[in-house]
Formats: sequence, C-alpha cells, structure tokens
Amino acid sequence: EPLREALGGGDVRSADGRFYLQQGNVDLEAHLVAEGLRKIASIYHIINTGGLTRDSVLFWDEPEASLNPRLVQRVTKFLLALVASGVQVVIASHDYLLTHRLSLMAEHGKLPEGSTMRFFSLSRAQPGAPVEVETGDTLADLEHNPILDEYALFYDDEQALILGDE
Repeated sequence: EPLREALGGGDVRSADGRFYLQQGNVDLEAHLVAEGLRKIASIYHIINTGGLTRDSVLFWDEPEASLNPRLVQRVTKFLLALVASGVQVVIASHDYLLTHRLSLMAEHGKLPEGSTMRFFSLSRAQPGAPVEVETGDTLADLEHNPILDEYALFYDDEQALILGDE
C-alpha cells in the first residue's frame, strides 16, 4: 500500500511487452514517468506478479536516486513493510535522508518484530589501501560515515563563506 500511495493511487501493468503506470484514467508508458516513480512502479509490479515473496531477498542499489525527496519516507515505510512480510532487504545508499530515517527506526525500536538492521561503511585509510568494512546496528555506531562527513564539510564551507573566512 505505501507503494501504491507513492504512485498516486494508480496501478501498474504490463501489456504487449510494455510497462504502464495508470494515473487517473490515463495509462502512461514507463519511459514517460519520472525515473524515481518508475523504480517504485517496478517494485510494485514485481510484488503484484509474485516475484517478491516471503523468504525472497531484494537487492536495491540507491533506491533514492532520482526519487522525489518527499517519497523517501514512503520508501522507508515500504522497506520496513517488506521486512515485516519476511523479505530480506539489502540496499546500497549514499543518501543522508534515507539512511538516517532507517537508522531512526532501529534506534527507537520501530523495526518489525523479530527483525534486525545492520549498517555497513566501506572506507580506505588512504588511497590505494585495502577497503575496510565497518558494521553497526545504527549509523551512530559507524566511526566512518562518508555521508555525514560530507555534510559536516558542507556546513564548515558554508560557515566560512558566511563569515568571510575563505
């Protein structure tokens, strides 16, 4: 249901080798819809056709890419609903909002009953060094968080510009 809401209440179907998103009384071909909505429609279609069921694993690379930021909360709810239904979800993300929304659910005990969440950070001590993997139950557990590091750098740069300390 969170996916259907994100799609504006429309349905998704395929016919004649084409993929359509229904919006109101109009069937829009998938390539005419924003990429973020197309991603959501694809997942919705996979679920409705039985391709994603209990004990399945969903690997989703950058679900937030090309997604309207207003839909991130719905995607978070949808991911947790999938977990609650027995789907293992693995995402790769560089998005502050999505990762922090998920971390907040873990921090405040809002995960589906019996489920766990893990965060992974991949980093190098220096260029060319081996990749190091760090894990945590929340983002706060990660010592190396390049997303947060970049936001901190942005804040510092902004303050320097405001104060004239280039």
